[in-house]
Formats: sequence, structure tokens, C-alpha cells
Amino acid sequence: PKARLRALQQARERSPFFVPLSFSSWQVIMKLTSFLPKKNVLVGIRARDKEGAIREILEALKERGALSRAASEGFDVDRLFGELMAREAQGSTGLGSSVGYPHTRVEGFEEFLLAVATAPNGVEYDTPDGRPVKLILMAVVPPEKNSLLLGVMACLSRLVAKEDIRDRLVRATDRG
Repeated sequence: PKARLRALQQARERSPFFVPLSFSSWQVIMKLTSFLPKKNVLVGIRARDKEGAIREILEALKERGALSRAASEGFDVDRLFGELMAREAQGSTGLGSSVGYPHTRVEGFEEFLLAVATAPNGVEYDTPDGRPVKLILMAVVPPEKNSLLLGVMACLSRLVAKEDIRDRLVRATDRG
């Protein structure tokens, strides 16, 4: 137990994106990075509105090869952008406290795709508190991975509810 705790503390010190997460009735410690390769972390996006931010994230994921790994043929930036915006039309995924969580379930998508973007200058996002979003957590999943999406969403929500962790993520200067 002491060695495990020491290893967790060392990992947390090395990366602002390392966070121990737990699922409801059974406790599991996992690295956020197990769902989040470094290429899916964008530091300092430039977009100033929700649509621009979602498109900028998708374009970066495409350039870094993350979309081709997670999706079969026919899933280009425009299609995924349309799916995410259709979800936004049902209700904003702005959580408040400077956090946005655009997500959608897409038939035919092959893997759980998670991306994190920081926007230190803020993105207009239609949040309950009216504040600009500075941390964007994007997820695209196939419908059959819905329970995984819900579990990760719950954990991420608890995580970003802590102001010190949110601030640490937004201030990150690299993807490490």
C-alpha cells in the first residue's frame, strides 16, 4: 500500500493529466492517460467560440492520426463535427466552472476517443454560469461503449469539480 501510494504521488507530480479515478461501487485506480494518449491533448487552442473550438480539436486529432485509429473509413472531421453539433443542439454540454464536455455516441465508430484541450483565453460556450470555457473534454464513442462513456464522464465531472485541479490543467504548458 505505501509503495502504491508513493508511485501515485510521483506520477501526479510528473503530469498534470494524471488523476486517480474511481467507479461507483468498486474502486479502481486508473490513469486518465490510459484513455488519453498525449497526441489527444491540446494545450492553448486559439478558437474563441464553441463551434470553432470543436472543429479545431477535431482537425488537430486528424493531423495527429487519432481519428484514423479510432474510426473506420467515412469518419472525417466534417461528419464528426456534425455529430457533435447535433448533440449540442439537444442541449449545451457546457458544464459551468469553465468546463465544456462535447460528446456524442456515433454508430459505426470503433473506439472510445477522448481528447482534452485547454483554452487559457476562454471560449464562448453557452454554460449555465455564463463563464467562458477554459477546459474542454471531448468524447466520441460507439453506442455499445455507453457504459464506459458514462463512467468516464462521472469521474471527469468529479475531477473537474475541484477548482485546484481545473486550474492546474488549464495552466499546463505541455501535453506531459
